[in-house]
Amino acid sequence: MRIIGIAVALAVAAATATAEAGTRIVLMTGADDAAALRVALAGRGAEIAELPAPAGGLRLDRAASAQRATMDAQAEAGVWVEVEAGGAEVCVVSADGRLFRRAPLPVDATTPRVFAAIAASLLDEVLHPAQDLSVDVRVDVDVKVNGQSQPVQVAAAPASSAVATQWAAPGVIAPVAAAAAGPAPVARADRTLLEIGPMLSPLSAGIEAELSFPLSERMRLGAIGALNSIIVDTPQAVLVGAVELRHVGRGMKHNDIGLVAGMVHVAGVDERIVVVGTRLQRKWELERSAVSISLVPLVSMTDRQWIPGIYTSLRWDLPI
Repeated sequence: MRIIGIAVALAVAAATATAEAGTRIVLMTGADDAAALRVALAGRGAEIAELPAPAGGLRLDRAASAQRATMDAQAEAGVWVEVEAGGAEVCVVSADGRLFRRAPLPVDATTPRVFAAIAASLLDEVLHPAQDLSVDVRVDVDVKVNGQSQPVQVAAAPASSAVATQWAAPGVIAPVAAAAAGPAPVARADRTLLEIGPMLSPLSAGIEAELSFPLSERMRLGAIGALNSIIVDTPQAVLVGAVELRHVGRGMKHNDIGLVAGMVHVAGVDERIVVVGTRLQRKWELERSAVSISLVPLVSMTDRQWIPGIYTSLRWDLPI
């Protein structure tokens, strides 16, 4: 009995240590939901921080805002509610953005207690994802013919199943298998973008603007206009008009590559100048906009010669 008592005491101490370690969760709904979620997660060492609902015109914008708020709060997961025409969904995202879960919130039973039960179940999937376990199955068969046993060969087949240790809220049956995280999304893949900012080359400085239209999830077509001034020798205005076909990367930080072709007009020069280049771009997606820096090596072709060149630009992207 004494050994059993010591074992129980050690188990309680381990559970207490786990609770004290704590799991920080950012809740972006309301005070009533926070109180209900604290009750649902009571005894699990979860700390709940309350923040305003994530902002953004699109679901992707709001998810990015929720992830950023989770990271800023040094939490493990963020919880919010997506309200759209015809219903609402409880959403949970991990701080690193790798896991995103959602579940419908019943319209006829929208109470803090129901919300808390659903949110606790989704948090279980995000914070404790399922792991694949391999199980070997062996079957023994005994066949008797005329009272004598006959040998029978049965192949053992491995069976694989995804099993998860669940800590779902009371009254909610949490899924056994966690859905695999898909590829990172392409930010604002369906939006037209106005990209504008300063540009600088070894010979000129000015401003560049581009109107970028989506062709597919990861391809864009842009119309570029730039106004520069030559900064060496005699100042001269330089006008640029070009088009760009660009391949867009995934995620909140990504690399893009584009092909640029256009015409250049230098004030006081009648010669025709054609430019062809490649845009190498690094972009950081923000809550409602984006910032990018580009390096564009190019070749200028005149009637008499080819001239290599390069310029860089820092642009602010605005969805319109």
